[in-house]
Amino acid sequence: MIALFFKALLILCCLCMLVLKREYKPAVFIFGYTVLSAVSLPVPMGNTVYFLPIFYIVTEGIQIKSMIQSFKIGELVLALVVFAVSFLYNYANSPHYWGSVSKFVTLLFRECITTYFIIIVGFFSVKNIKTFRPFLHVAFISLIIITLFGLVNYVTKESSMLDWIMGGSTQGETSVGHKFTEAYRFRTQSLFVQPFDYGYICLVILLAHVYGFTRHLVAKNRLIAVFVMAMFGVLTCACRTVVACFIFGSLAFMALYLKGRRAPIIVSVLVIAVFLLYTFLPFFHSGMDFFMSIFSQSSNQFGGSSMELRMEQLASVISYMDGHYWLGRGYDYFWIDLQFSKGLENSLAPDLYGLEGVHLSYLLERGIVGYALYLLFFILLLSFILRHRKSNREEAAAAFALLVMYLSFAHMTGELNSPPSTFLLLGMLLRTIQNESWKWMRYRRRIFNAHVRYRHSQLS
Repeated sequence: MIALFFKALLILCCLCMLVLKREYKPAVFIFGYTVLSAVSLPVPMGNTVYFLPIFYIVTEGIQIKSMIQSFKIGELVLALVVFAVSFLYNYANSPHYWGSVSKFVTLLFRECITTYFIIIVGFFSVKNIKTFRPFLHVAFISLIIITLFGLVNYVTKESSMLDWIMGGSTQGETSVGHKFTEAYRFRTQSLFVQPFDYGYICLVILLAHVYGFTRHLVAKNRLIAVFVMAMFGVLTCACRTVVACFIFGSLAFMALYLKGRRAPIIVSVLVIAVFLLYTFLPFFHSGMDFFMSIFSQSSNQFGGSSMELRMEQLASVISYMDGHYWLGRGYDYFWIDLQFSKGLENSLAPDLYGLEGVHLSYLLERGIVGYALYLLFFILLLSFILRHRKSNREEAAAAFALLVMYLSFAHMTGELNSPPSTFLLLGMLLRTIQNESWKWMRYRRRIFNAHVRYRHSQLS
């Protein structure tokens, strides 16, 4: 019954795509990515991550000409061209995919429609800053829902709801909802298969509300509530990567948003606050010890990843790249050729289990060329954001922090389900920067003209 209810919610979200105005559709997407990420319908590509973009394309595909004309950001257009080149290169360089139309469609959905295409969804849906209101409202409700399920998951030390939603799906011999119930490995999953995704989506929603607060779209009390719920997810998902993303993202936001003497004062206050929390709050103390254990090696008492393990995996990837450094081994080499699709016990490279970071998978399968194209895509976006950091301080700070969080998450753990929510919010912020930049340019032009007229009157 519960599984049917969540499937009905997914169908309802898809039907909303048919009737809602374009500016309300990002709200549907963020609800799907937050509450329905584990829901799948019994049809091909029936998962939420696939289904929502498909319905968006069906309803908005006729507006493709308007979409193209709305791109007035040179760096974004060039970045999308770089991505297209990267996608075609990846297809042509993959022995398991090249020459097959069906495999091309599969690759198109996995690498484009469900990930980078979402930038266009966010970008094309924004008219002005007020467009963020429904997005923020639904994101707040979604955060409340996953926090409630996260609390139940944390207290009971099991995630039966996730098992019911997924119909008792298993990973190996363990059900998805009971995978992280062991004492020293317990992690809150809420409604996500991976606890990493739970912690990361909390950060995305928190960042969106911080931006909304700077633009007077979010009240102070709501921001505090969002912060508390987000921190619960960040700390109880027990993923050091997510804690690191929070720290890096906070520093990135402050670097672009704060001005003058306020920056060192606020940073100092934060450092003192962290010290006091670490000293007097046992829960925070154990959480910080858990995070810092990533830098230990054989003494890592919490299990999981360490710097030593990551270096071992890097050395192993380089050895598998022998003779294929520039182009890599081809898409899905990890799953097909190394047989990880058959389970860890049947894999040919057990030392690469849980490949830690997007850079390792890209180097292994796409080589130096593929990884360079991946980095170039984000360098172009970062260049645009930093170029407008003065004219659009709030949007630039939020977009910069978002990319810092995403790239940190991707390189420390792997992308998992982080791209859709990231690129949705990023597209909305980029469109707002574009819209507000024209206002800034007109304002500067008026100031310049007024100055010229004043100088001319003085001389005459």
